[in-house]
Amino acid sequence: MFDDLPARLAENLRRLREARGFTQQELSVASGVPRPTLAHLESGSANPTLSVIARVAQALSVAMEELVARSSAVLEFRSGKSLGRHERSGLRIVEVCPEAPNGVAVERIELAQRAEVLREASRQADRTFVVCERGELEISAGDERCLLRASDVVVVRRGAQHVLSQRGRSAAIAYSVRIGARTS
Repeated sequence: MFDDLPARLAENLRRLREARGFTQQELSVASGVPRPTLAHLESGSANPTLSVIARVAQALSVAMEELVARSSAVLEFRSGKSLGRHERSGLRIVEVCPEAPNGVAVERIELAQRAEVLREASRQADRTFVVCERGELEISAGDERCLLRASDVVVVRRGAQHVLSQRGRSAAIAYSVRIGARTS
């Protein structure tokens, strides 16, 4: 039953690390696990402690079980009802990428007519990309303003506080992708 555990760990770790765009060195920094140890894990020749598995899992934003699970399906369905959401009058924000790597948040934002939402400043965010899918949105940060229509993108730099305001005749839908500051 456990004979293939090192091979499963090696395969899952490599797949998850590459899916998140980490090099072994970047994962080493994020997890606090030495890079040679990660190389041994990915070769299937290591016998890690639970602490090592826990630190690597946390850095990859997965449960420890996912590192040692048997590979089965490539697709993993998530019901829209299971996604994190915040709703109030005229506004719905849905977390659409629940297993995004550390430092990344992806949200779908629906704004009813005349609705607006204040996006607080974030010390962790390096950039936020706002993509308008439908309708018209005004984005303001201090004295700066941009009007977005379908397919337009604005980049909010340095985690600045900004306001999204629906300006069209119908509801607006946008996606917000927040990228955390990189530590190097």
